[in-house]
Amino acid sequence: GFVLESYVEEIGKSCLAKSLADGKIDKSEFDDGVKVMVHEAKGKLDQAECQRRLKKIAIEGDMKIKEGFLKGGGWFSKIPD
Repeated sequence: GFVLESYVEEIGKSCLAKSLADGKIDKSEFDDGVKVMVHEAKGKLDQAECQRRLKKIAIEGDMKIKEGFLKGGGWFSKIPD
């Protein structure tokens, strides 16, 4: 029943890295990474916590995020730090 947080974060980082094939990470790619992290956390980390951690990983990794400017624009900025 144990989950290593570093393992969950590494899985999330790996998902983001795969999404960078086109140069930027969009909302659906980010959400997919969050879903994988939530699954791997086995109930120990909720969706909001996984979003926060994945955002931190993306910022620290200087990954480019595609936020858009119309409906849903700014989605990445709205995730709390």
